[in-house]
Amino acid sequence: MHLHLDSRRRLSVTVVLAALLTLAGAISAAQAAYAAAPQILTFWNKCVDVRGGHSDDGTNIDEWTCNNTVSQEFTIVPLGNGMVNIKTFWNKCVDVRGGHSDDGTNIDEWTCNNTVSQEFVV
Repeated sequence: MHLHLDSRRRLSVTVVLAALLTLAGAISAAQAAYAAAPQILTFWNKCVDVRGGHSDDGTNIDEWTCNNTVSQEFTIVPLGNGMVNIKTFWNKCVDVRGGHSDDGTNIDEWTCNNTVSQEFVV
């Protein structure tokens, strides 16, 4: 099956976000303040991964073959009211790029900044 670049991008963002929200749903605010999630798996048994293991703001988050590297480690931080931050190994937040709500908006890591772009619903 061949997908156009935009379709692949949308699929990748959808898969990453679905995996992140699935993990977030398994964590309740009553649990520990920080819940380490060594790996987040997609349906295809691949891991959610910070591309290239980079810690720079704007680094894309993709799915990748699981390889037990820190680029595949995430932490869920409850914020209250069912909202969570999802942090990368580098203590950066998973972020909806630019705070956009458009279909196909990229998901990346960014310095935590207390904006709704970095809040996810459990």
